Amino acid sequence: MIRYQTTQSKYDCCGCRACEQICPKQAIEMKTDEEGFLYPHIILGKCINCELCNKVCPIEHPCKPDSHPIQIIAAQHKDLAVLQASSSGGIFSLLAEYVLKHKGVVYGAAFDENMYLRHIRFDDENKLEKLRGSKYIQSDIGKTYLQAKEDLKAGRLVYFTGTPCQIHGLKLFLRKNYDNLFTSDLICHGTPSYKIFAKTLKHIEQERRGKVFSYSFRDKNIGGWSCCSSSSFYKDNKSQKNNYLKYDRNMYAYFQAFIRGHLMRYVCYKCPFCHVHRSGDITLADCWGIYKFKPDFPNITGGVSLILVNTEKGNVVWNNICTDVVQMPIEEKDAVANNANLRRPTPMPSEREHSYVNAFIHYPQFLKRYQPKTKEIIMLYAKYYLRHTPVFYCLYRIVKRICLKK
Repeated sequence: MIRYQTTQSKYDCCGCRACEQICPKQAIEMKTDEEGFLYPHIILGKCINCELCNKVCPIEHPCKPDSHPIQIIAAQHKDLAVLQASSSGGIFSLLAEYVLKHKGVVYGAAFDENMYLRHIRFDDENKLEKLRGSKYIQSDIGKTYLQAKEDLKAGRLVYFTGTPCQIHGLKLFLRKNYDNLFTSDLICHGTPSYKIFAKTLKHIEQERRGKVFSYSFRDKNIGGWSCCSSSSFYKDNKSQKNNYLKYDRNMYAYFQAFIRGHLMRYVCYKCPFCHVHRSGDITLADCWGIYKFKPDFPNITGGVSLILVNTEKGNVVWNNICTDVVQMPIEEKDAVANNANLRRPTPMPSEREHSYVNAFIHYPQFLKRYQPKTKEIIMLYAKYYLRHTPVFYCLYRIVKRICLKK
């Protein structure tokens, strides 16, 4: 029987649904707790004690720390349009396009028409845009492990992307290696629940008197390649016009609470995947700190991806797409030094115990705790208009580059 059923400890479950999908008797139901996270509940009358649920749990059976990446690379897509539409260096798009060109299918996280984040399956390049960009919420895997298994058994090339626990959960669920499975995991800071994100959307819609239909956690049109640059589009209820929204206090508060580690699922604070021994064939992340160890990398402000090629399969795929990227090899020590979650899980702050209560019951307190001060708002808008004034932005970049070299 799965450990969570016995302990009821929220440190024992990542919500990947592997146990639910492997159960031959459909004896496991995923239920949402008060914070909005999914947890398994066993229907004892249906359970036959086959132990499959325990065998496929990525928290119970994490990957073994016995390997290092074959190569680690700083990379950037050569197509500037794709680069601009991506959160970092645009490498996911290249990997997905490679699979689609080989008549494969891609699985990844995308918002549906109700702004619910779920994993989807697609084999149409026109839908690729939905999967681009970082999404700082836990996606609902749904039945995609079962779908992926059917695609693999049919001989199709499958590209599955997700957090390390989702990727490792998939591999345990499959219970065998498939040559036609290719995976990418992420260097993950942790995952807030959809419920708290929905609370943010609700307050945006109330204040703006409209309906949010698109959300970007990192919009390069605002702050270039950076973290704090959330934006959204909403349709005004009265005029029915689509409006572009940046620097909204609700979005800012959500992002600040996330980046400070106040909204994570409890297991994220003890994540067993925060090291260089990765679950995916290729690991995707931001190449933070590249200014320090590769200052000559071209167009850094456009966004640079950190790529960990972890398996021979990943190496083969990378060698097939790398002609379309600008790349430089980097040292493992530099990658680890500038990505904290390659060293350790996000620490659990004391505020974690109250963050969800404040968000759901005392939202004004939550907003006050994390929303930007007047000075910060002025600086954000100053940087935005600086970026959108070509002459001044060019001077700003020159000065910044000079300062970084000192």
